Amino acid sequence: MSSQTEIKTKATIFSPRMSRKPPFTAEVQGIPQVSGETIPRRNVQYPDLLSHPELGIETVFDVIQRSSRRFGNARALGSRKLIKKHEETKKIKKIINGQTQELDKVWTYFEMSGYEYLSFKEYEATVLSVGAGLRKLGLIKDDRVHLFATTSAHWLSIAHGSMSQSMPIVTAYDTLGVEGLRHSLIQTKAKAIFLEPQLLKTLLESLEDLKHIKYVIYNTDGDTELSLSSIKELKKATVT
Repeated sequence: MSSQTEIKTKATIFSPRMSRKPPFTAEVQGIPQVSGETIPRRNVQYPDLLSHPELGIETVFDVIQRSSRRFGNARALGSRKLIKKHEETKKIKKIINGQTQELDKVWTYFEMSGYEYLSFKEYEATVLSVGAGLRKLGLIKDDRVHLFATTSAHWLSIAHGSMSQSMPIVTAYDTLGVEGLRHSLIQTKAKAIFLEPQLLKTLLESLEDLKHIKYVIYNTDGDTELSLSSIKELKKATVT
């Protein structure tokens, strides 16, 4: 006669907890009191401040490479894809000219896939690939890359890919209008821009006589496709 033991497992749930005991900061010693100001405070473990988190880490790309070496195949970056948009019309109450009225309002719900992950090694490879792609386009050190999109895995990989080649990034909220984007482009003189396809109209209206934008990189994972007519408009705007 044999017996079996049933083992039940539970999903791991991570809860916030305190890993160290206070005090975490302390007043800096030897700093004279300034009227109307408090004494500066610093981490108790590093009262003299740090210029680098550790030896050999001097750039963001150094952090990516170190993370790849240290964490390898562990999950680094997770993202989801849009499966479908669902729209539902609901009645809402609104006061118009002092009168309460019921109006139709369309609500949009996003059906998303499960998370797909890149390991630290895979993410490092992605960053290097993006950096190589930017170089192949003809961009060089100190050329600026403009990011005009929602924050996403693609946004992050373009940013880190640029940094891997010593190319500064310029960021702009995807809610920025034509004038705001145009101002950003003029001030920074970026040579390349990354955006979502639905923001192309804003870009085209912002360009006008701006000739320093040479490359437009866009995300193809969304639900908006870049049409052939839009590509022709880009060419007319002297963007390659």
